[in-house]
Amino acid sequence: MKAGYGAVYAVRVLKLVPDRLIVCEVRPVGLLVTNSYEVEPSAAGVRIRHTIQVAGRLAGPLRVFQMPWFYRRLLAREIRRLVALASREVRA
Repeated sequence: MKAGYGAVYAVRVLKLVPDRLIVCEVRPVGLLVTNSYEVEPSAAGVRIRHTIQVAGRLAGPLRVFQMPWFYRRLLAREIRRLVALASREVRA
């Protein structure tokens, strides 16, 4: 995974349910970041649930310095990318 600031991290897949769920973790220095992406059919198409959990010795200081807004912004951007990717695959 290439972070928005240029660093590259290995991603470990913790759980995979094809076409439904992926849970993965990334370990930047001092952090453990766990992402989950869940796709669920709905009347309007699909519902995407994306969560980020941040742990590790630097997680507390990040919270103190108001980093949650940053992660919410990342969530929104990643969901838009996921929707665009899914839309292209459906059309293909």
